[in-house]
Amino acid sequence: MKVGNSGVKVLLVVASKHGSTLEIAQALAGELQKSGLEVDLRELQ
Repeated sequence: MKVGNSGVKVLLVVASKHGSTLEIAQALAGELQKSGLEVDLRELQ
């Protein structure tokens, strides 16, 4: 899916006790960015 410059923004919030879920979220954010979306990845403390 190529979104291009549509102005679509994604907020991806993750909580990870040992880091594995954070790694998955980072990979997902990277793929979303490649498809042209603006991604804001935030980790809950």
